[in-house]
Amino acid sequence: MIIHYVGDIHQPLHAVSEVDHRFPTGDMGGNAQKVPDVMPGSGVGDLHAIWDSVIYEYTGYTKQPLDVLQWKYYSDNAEKIMTEHEIDVTKIHAQDFHAWA
Repeated sequence: MIIHYVGDIHQPLHAVSEVDHRFPTGDMGGNAQKVPDVMPGSGVGDLHAIWDSVIYEYTGYTKQPLDVLQWKYYSDNAEKIMTEHEIDVTKIHAQDFHAWA
């Protein structure tokens, strides 16, 4: 489970639940927050799905296995993100999950 939790530190809807008069037992991390169907057939019908789909830029899931062009696309984007957002290794402390976040 630690891999799942650490992998989702960037995903606030995996770590919260709105509890109020509409959702007395919680909104299941945005899964109960329904949204208009602005992209029919996308499968995106709630707030959590929008977040998981990167606010509609990448709705749904890509076909597997990746072909050469898809692999290059994702690899290039990952490299760009890693270059633009270098990891500060001084902030990586074993079992200090709050510092990781």
